[in-house]
Parts: sequence; structure tokens; C-alpha cells
Amino acid sequence: MSAYNPLDATHQAFVDWATSSQGVIINGIQAARIPGRGHGIISSRRIKKDERLVFVPSKALITINSEFVKSLKLPNQCTVHGRLAAALMLVHSDDSRSYLPWEQTWPTMEELMQSIPLQWSRNHVDLLSQSAKALREKQTSKLTKDRDALRHIVPPELLDSDLYVYFWLVVNTRCFFWDYPPPGRKRFKRRKTQNVDDCMALCPFADYFNHAEDGCDFDSNPSGCWITADRDYDAGDELFVSYGKHSNDFLLVEYGFVLPQNKWDTIKLDDYILPKLTASQKDVLQEFSLFGDYTLDSSQICYRSQATLLGLVLPKAKWRRFLNGEYDSEHEQPAMDKKCLTILLQYQDDIGKNLRAIEQLQKCPEKDALAERWKQIETMVHNTVQRLR
Repeated sequence: MSAYNPLDATHQAFVDWATSSQGVIINGIQAARIPGRGHGIISSRRIKKDERLVFVPSKALITINSEFVKSLKLPNQCTVHGRLAAALMLVHSDDSRSYLPWEQTWPTMEELMQSIPLQWSRNHVDLLSQSAKALREKQTSKLTKDRDALRHIVPPELLDSDLYVYFWLVVNTRCFFWDYPPPGRKRFKRRKTQNVDDCMALCPFADYFNHAEDGCDFDSNPSGCWITADRDYDAGDELFVSYGKHSNDFLLVEYGFVLPQNKWDTIKLDDYILPKLTASQKDVLQEFSLFGDYTLDSSQICYRSQATLLGLVLPKAKWRRFLNGEYDSEHEQPAMDKKCLTILLQYQDDIGKNLRAIEQLQKCPEKDALAERWKQIETMVHNTVQRLR
């Protein structure tokens, strides 16, 4: 059972608005403040598996088909993500905007900028893991492309401001999957006409649900979205949804948090494996589609890593036979484990250096996030080292 506190006046006003004027239906749950973790969803009574917990009608969603978004005539060349962010920014000064009670519950600009690495200072970014840096670079590229697509229509002083980044992050962190047009029109044929990444909708009240490894079920049809209980719950339990099978590096970069326990967590080993390969070995790996993307989870290194490390202990001809499925590498397992151990011990040294560097940072949320993530990585590497010794 989770400890929680009632909503403050701003959040309560939003819930009242959502249910009274937007048609949101809430069943057996309530939003609450979770000490140390912001807001979340708590069961207000015993809940049975498959009970519908919340329904949000399509008229209450913010999508590219919302009237205030369509009226701005933003270019279709820009992603849905970029257009939604631009629309929210451009009407931000209009106190008559219909969703104002909802917007007032969103995280502040300072909270988002501190929690999500996209806007971190260089000294903090430099201390991210390899995987997190790559994800952040991809995110930065998406933001740049959205800005470039909007430059001929949105004033540069707004487009290049922190305000646009803020709403871009709001959309990024709070959207649900939505691939329907307005009621009465033919459903999008998503696989043919719409990028999966563009299927976005901001969904009032449903966005109170926090993320967990597994959680309640989200579904939708042209009438709206709903969330259904994945199991039985007691009164006072916190309920979650799952954003997907994501590593903690992904969760940190995309959403600004990491899970204390995450069965989907992995770390990348590319920086430690690739430098040990010859050009010839890299060519072979490219041929077999095994070049890069080497991961370690809580229990083992991935097949790609093992297959690649075998190339460091086997003659090339025998290695190719293994990659073709013609050779059993059981006899080489100890030698491969030794290579893996050498790589992980090098990684351990670098983890220690990063943690010492983080200790020298001034106290701030970024420092806390970095320390938490590197300690998780340290544990994953340490556990595998112990198994290999």
C-alpha cells in the first residue's frame, strides 16, 4: 500500500474540470501526491482485473486535429510532435485557452529542464552513459528538424526559445499513442500513411499514471482512450501503466527518471568491444549483421556480444563456421568469458572514474540523476563480473 497525500487546489480544479466539462470518466481510482515521486494514481477501493479505470473521450484530447492546432495552419512537413509543441507555445499567452486548468498541472519549465538531459549543461552531459548520450543526440536531432520545418511560419525568437523546448518536452513526456482522425472520418491506415512516431495525443487525467515495468492496459478507438486494470488491486495501491520495454537510459533521456528496479534495463558495451576488433573482423560482423549494439542486462551479455567476442578467440575460418551455424563453440566458452571479463573490468574502472567525477559536482537534480544511474550500471557490471570469475 502506498502512502499518499490529497491533491492541492490546482490539481483538484483540473480533475473537476476534466470530469465536469470534458467527459472524463473515473472509476475506482483517484489522483494523489506520492511522497518523493510527484503525482500518481491510487485505487480508492478494491479493483478487479479488467475493470475500466478511466475513459477519456476523443474531444478531450489534444491532437493535430484539435481546433486550436488546426487553426494555426502549421506545415505538414513538421512532425506531429513539433506541431503540437508549436501550437501549445503559440497559444500559451491566451488566458481563454480551454485546457488551461490542465496545463496548470504540468511540470514547470525548471522541473523539466533539470530532469531531462536534452537541456543539461555540457559538464552534466559528458557524464551520461554511452547509451544515454546516443539517445540524447537522436533527441536533439529531432528537435532541430522540427525547428527547421517551422522557421518560415513561427517567429524565430519563439522557436529558438526555452519556451518551445519546454512544450516540446511536455509533448514528449505526456503523450499517448493515438492514430485516429476526428469522429466521423475514416480511420488512418497507420502502417501506410502515418509514421508510428507521429501517433500522438495528450490525454487529460490518464497522464497521472506513472510508469512501471508492467502496468494497466491502454487502449483506444475513435470515441476515445481508456485504461483497464491488469490485475486485482487493494484500496490504496498505486496503479501504473507501462511506457514500453525500455532501459533506464531511455527512460532518463525521454522522461527524466529511472526505475529502481527495471527488468528491461540494459547497458551498452560498444565502446569496449569495437576498439578490440580489426577491420577484417568488423567486415565479417557487417556481413552477418552483428556489428555494434552490444548489450548487457542484469543476467548476461547478449548473443551479439558473445558472437563478436568469439571472433577474438577463434581462427577466422572457424569463427565464420560458428556464425553460419556450423560450429559449436562450447569448448571456447572459457576463453570467451575471459575476454568478456577483461572488457567488464575496464568498464568497472571507468564507472569508478565517473562516480568520482559526479561526487565533485555541485548539488543539483542532475547530479542526483547521474549518480543513481551510474550506481545501477555499477551493480549490473559487478554482478556479471562476479559470475564470470
